[in-house]
Amino acid sequence: TVRMHRAPLNAMPQTLTNTQPAVLARRAGGVFMQEAPFWDNVARFVRFFISIVTGLILGLLSPIVGAFGRSPALAAIGVALAVGVVVFLYITLQVMQQTPLDVEQLQQVEPSVQSMMKELYGP
Repeated sequence: TVRMHRAPLNAMPQTLTNTQPAVLARRAGGVFMQEAPFWDNVARFVRFFISIVTGLILGLLSPIVGAFGRSPALAAIGVALAVGVVVFLYITLQVMQQTPLDVEQLQQVEPSVQSMMKELYGP
């Protein structure tokens, strides 16, 4: 059989006294707040976000690229579709940057628009 021996509480050695924590703190130079590396963390999160988005795009496009890479005809169709999407986005963004036409200029150019506006909204 194994017996456990427990020493009485008053026989335990006292390692810390009331003054020792203060003495230890003075020896260590006191407690100072360390500045958190905030901008380092922000930069790490930006790099993490970019890598996640890049991985997501590559993961979503890999089946499509694989499907169009099976034959030269499908590859040509895939390239034509990719060019078409890029051209569509370019034209859309260019049109969005143009200044809109004034209603008065539009009415001067198109008399039918003026009559339609009067029919819809009244004189």
